[in-house]
Amino acid sequence: MPTEAMRALCDDYLSAMAGLATGVSVVTTDGPAGRRGLTVSAVTSVSIDDAGPILLVCVNDRSGAGRDIVANGCFGVNMLGQDQASLAERFASRTDAIDRFAGLSLVQGASGAPRLAKAFASFDCQVLAEATMGTHRVLYGRVLSVSTGADRGPLIYSGRRFCSVAPITAAA
Repeated sequence: MPTEAMRALCDDYLSAMAGLATGVSVVTTDGPAGRRGLTVSAVTSVSIDDAGPILLVCVNDRSGAGRDIVANGCFGVNMLGQDQASLAERFASRTDAIDRFAGLSLVQGASGAPRLAKAFASFDCQVLAEATMGTHRVLYGRVLSVSTGADRGPLIYSGRRFCSVAPITAAA
């Protein structure tokens, strides 16, 4: 049972982290463990070495998707555009009663992972490694290909709401 001081620390932590602006992505997978997709906000570039780029995503273990991604050996990271908040909400839903992929235009990557054809940018990844940290599974992926081409800004999440990027002009 957490102490009152630990609960207060966690509440302060969550409040502070809510102010962090982050991109919104849908992570997808398909294979023997089935087709899955979920919304995430924790995606980052890790490295570029002679074998190519590596990125990581953090997936809440309660969803079960991390386990399925590892079993499938592949995942797609679909960075959403500023006009795709409804997709973020669809893939964030905790119910299994809906087909999250219904009506979407998909492109299958070389890894076997489906990617959203109209994403702001997408990355086709092969699972390299995984680690469990607290409530989340950290998945490292070797990027096999990148697709870009969205003529709009990315979808951002900050202050517990969706936002878009607005350029700042420097004062002279």
